[in-house]
Amino acid sequence: MTPPVAWEWLTWGVVGALLGAAINRATVVWRWFLPLPYGPWSPPAESGGRRTWFDRLPIVGWIALRRESHVHGRGYWIRPLTVELLAAIALPLFLHWSRVDGGLPTGWFAAANEADATAYWSRWGLWRFLAGVALLWGMAVATLIDFDEKTIPDQVTVSGTLLALLLAAVGIETRLPIAPYSTTGPWTVATADPPPFPALMPLTLASPVDHRWDRADYWASEQSGLGIALAVIVLWWAALLPKTVTWRYGVMKGIDLMVASVLRPAPRRRGRLAPAPRRMRPLTRWVTAAGIAAAAIVAVG
Repeated sequence: MTPPVAWEWLTWGVVGALLGAAINRATVVWRWFLPLPYGPWSPPAESGGRRTWFDRLPIVGWIALRRESHVHGRGYWIRPLTVELLAAIALPLFLHWSRVDGGLPTGWFAAANEADATAYWSRWGLWRFLAGVALLWGMAVATLIDFDEKTIPDQVTVSGTLLALLLAAVGIETRLPIAPYSTTGPWTVATADPPPFPALMPLTLASPVDHRWDRADYWASEQSGLGIALAVIVLWWAALLPKTVTWRYGVMKGIDLMVASVLRPAPRRRGRLAPAPRRMRPLTRWVTAAGIAAAAIVAVG
């Protein structure tokens, strides 16, 4: 597939700037504790003056909105301007990567002719590109709100999950590329494309089927594959445990408090009654048991 030409770079750059503006707008609208909304699409502050059409232009509009720094804080406009600028740069680059490489092995594109590459893009690559844009948009909104409020709104998580389920249900090819371990010759469209819907394939630690953790030729060695699988389980176990995390007293003290909140969580007080003894939560026991069982299954299997 040929790379984007000049007019495509420019067009998708403008689209990227608009997506960046949508990221900034969602970051303002979906936050819980924002004292005073800001941005070109929010009502102007009492001392901020009227909105103009130039204020609503992506990227350059934030330069004009510097006049509201006395209301929202010095330099408040720098982050949203940077988000829109990075989006304008990143979207054309993502399109270029999707059309020239697309996540498939370089050996496949070296052997594919123009007709095969065009068929790949129209059947599968374009949908994966659009799904990737939607995913990156939601992740950007979630990250910015998480930076500010240490929480991710349901508008991102629930809506994103429903959208992914909808795309999977209707059979649109948005799955990751399948790169089989070929020993019979060059890659072809038939071996590189995902199987037609609704073909079913087992889900392993590192799908597709041939790329399981015990494949020494994929993970470099069986020991490294086992180590990666166990590390994934341990990280998920630590993330799912109910705990209290704070770094206001330093890293080491924060780790001590986090471990103590897992092993001996503070009980809830009811009136003036004496507090109940500290005991580990039942959920902590269940999560730990599930983690041990998963690690045992991976190690034995």
